[in-house]
Order: sequence, then C-alpha cells, then structure tokens
Amino acid sequence: RRAKHGLTAQEVDELIALQGGCAVCHRRDRPLQIDHDHRHCPGPVGCRLCVRGALCGRCNKAMWCLDDDPHMAENLLAYLKRTA
Repeated sequence: RRAKHGLTAQEVDELIALQGGCAVCHRRDRPLQIDHDHRHCPGPVGCRLCVRGALCGRCNKAMWCLDDDPHMAENLLAYLKRTA
C-alpha cells in the first residue's frame, strides 16, 4: 500500500480509523485497499495527492463498475428506488 501511494503504515491506519473501516460500507472485517482518483493518476499506481480513501474489495469493485462517475452512481440509485 505504501509503495503504490506514498503513504506510511501509520497514515493508512489513521485513514481507516477516521473512516470507520471501509469508506463506503464501513465494514471492518474485510481487507481494505487504497482507492485513488484515476483522473489524477491513471492506472493502478497513484500518488498520495490522489488518495480518496480505503475501500473493501467489494466497494472498490463497485467504484470500478461505475467508472468513478457520480452520474452513474445517481442513475443506479434512482433505478434501485424505482424498482424497490
């Protein structure tokens, strides 16, 4: 995690504690991955300036499926509300 994003182990631990686990689902029982803004640093390696938070694999995959696009997330939420 540190090599990819320039964070120390203490910074990662502080980030996770501040978020209360995964930044999206707040679960603490899954391994977390550092999420970064791919518009700032394309590809799998980001810098400390583009770190957005720590996500569990499930939430990180959901972000990937939505292409980091807030409009896609809004569309998905509207769909779920319509069909609930």
